[in-house]
Amino acid sequence: ENRKRYKMVLMVSGGIGVTPMVSIANDLLYEHQSERREVKKIKFVWALRSVELMRAMADRNAGITGGANVLDPKSASEVVDLSVYLTKCTGAVDEEINDIDAGVTKSGRPDMDEIFLEMKRAAREAGEAHIAVCVCGPSKMVDACRQASRRFSDGVFTRDGVKFDFHEEKFEF
Repeated sequence: ENRKRYKMVLMVSGGIGVTPMVSIANDLLYEHQSERREVKKIKFVWALRSVELMRAMADRNAGITGGANVLDPKSASEVVDLSVYLTKCTGAVDEEINDIDAGVTKSGRPDMDEIFLEMKRAAREAGEAHIAVCVCGPSKMVDACRQASRRFSDGVFTRDGVKFDFHEEKFEF
């Protein structure tokens, strides 16, 4: 059962692809907080172009009951590691980042290799062999995460090996 198998989850979303990822992450966080599921880490990565979308999602999720809101570093638990990347930053936007949350929000694109290596180290330290990788975003982002899942997964016979199990949701118009 996935509830027992996945205690480490990497969620990557691009733009509006954050919508299903937030829903899944909030459910995982709620189950963890209500002690129905053990979660050791949720690494939540969101790349987007505009501060406006980030504010809209924050406003949309502000009234969530039960305290399970992965986009709110204040109400999320110690298992959540949130990173938001603004890919189209200007000087004015950089100032706005500081107003929102400088510790969580960065300018530029996420370094997927670094993120996957970080998750692999965390899984080894936690004694976990499987990491669920859930991705929803543009095709290039989904493809990059699929390739990283393959590249950073250890072989079946590797002692203390870690496997990234890839799950995707693409959106294109």
